[in-house]
Amino acid sequence: MRVFTIVYFDLKQRIPFKETLAYVQERMQSVPFPYGGISIDFRDFSIEKNRGEALLKRFPQMERYLAGCDFIANAVASEDEEIIRDIVTMVPRPFFFEMMKIALENVNWFVGAPHPPIQLFPQCDVSDQAFASVSPLSNRVIISKEYGFGTKYNPVKVEIEITKSMQESMDVAPVLQKLTEWFGKPRNNHMLVEFSMEEQQMLLERKKDIIPRLEILAAKTKKELAQVLLPLPSFSVFDHQEGLRPLAGLEVKPPLRALSKAHGYRYMGYSSYRFVCRKVNECNHCFEIVAYVEKTKHLGLQLEIRGFNFEFRLPLGAVLSTSQVDMEGGLSHCFEKGVELVQNIAPMLVKSFGPSPDWMTY
Repeated sequence: MRVFTIVYFDLKQRIPFKETLAYVQERMQSVPFPYGGISIDFRDFSIEKNRGEALLKRFPQMERYLAGCDFIANAVASEDEEIIRDIVTMVPRPFFFEMMKIALENVNWFVGAPHPPIQLFPQCDVSDQAFASVSPLSNRVIISKEYGFGTKYNPVKVEIEITKSMQESMDVAPVLQKLTEWFGKPRNNHMLVEFSMEEQQMLLERKKDIIPRLEILAAKTKKELAQVLLPLPSFSVFDHQEGLRPLAGLEVKPPLRALSKAHGYRYMGYSSYRFVCRKVNECNHCFEIVAYVEKTKHLGLQLEIRGFNFEFRLPLGAVLSTSQVDMEGGLSHCFEKGVELVQNIAPMLVKSFGPSPDWMTY
């Protein structure tokens, strides 16, 4: 088992992307937080243009990292690190790829040698659909530039391994304090726990046992809500961007705050088209009732359940949002059913997975 804290920052317009790599390196060296090298991932999705040709003409040494139209390297040769710094200073002109990521790898955040990177293992949601990331987790700092970021968004992602023991984790507070001094207040952070293949197989067996029971409860809830929720009109055509805007003229936050307070949940806020209401129980299991803006301008609701060794998502229903009264009525029905689901599921989770350690945060 290995535990990581993932922290997201946004330098915004304070530091332009072309200066970000040098800015990060200077601060890492001043503490110091030594790192083991640089990785790159420059991808070009354009069929008509080959942006790599101009890069190779200026820096022929980059040919060793060429993969089709992309430039990819888990470890850039030390003699080429200066070239990477030069390339970054020339973004977006004359060089620009549709996705560019540069990472300072194997950072030593704590005293002692850093751990090697690991692969994320498959996990299952309630539909028993496995998913996995192709990127390894590691101790690192990632800067990135993608098509559509513009000049106001300049993200920095930090991965910190805090594995110590089942009873406690490394004290990450001093590291986070230093990162906040450099990059500003974090936009978001969360914890990831990854397991060995043997541990993962054992957890998958436990999930196979509990998933059918969760699906039965979810189907029962969906059927009951269908009897009280107003039907949604059919939408054959809708504009993607227009559909994802917050619901014009309707107040979602006040009724959700009131429902959260009435049922012992905490309203966490609105981000990325999602309104989140959270409750962490005495077993340190996290339950979130999430309302998200659908493309049809209505609200979808689901229950998201997490512990240090499991994660499930259960759909609740879709709420008609053509008027404030209809929306609030639908929200109330879905929220109360979500609370009822939590009461039924919580004992099952403890029996199958046990409580989560005190160091697990959400």
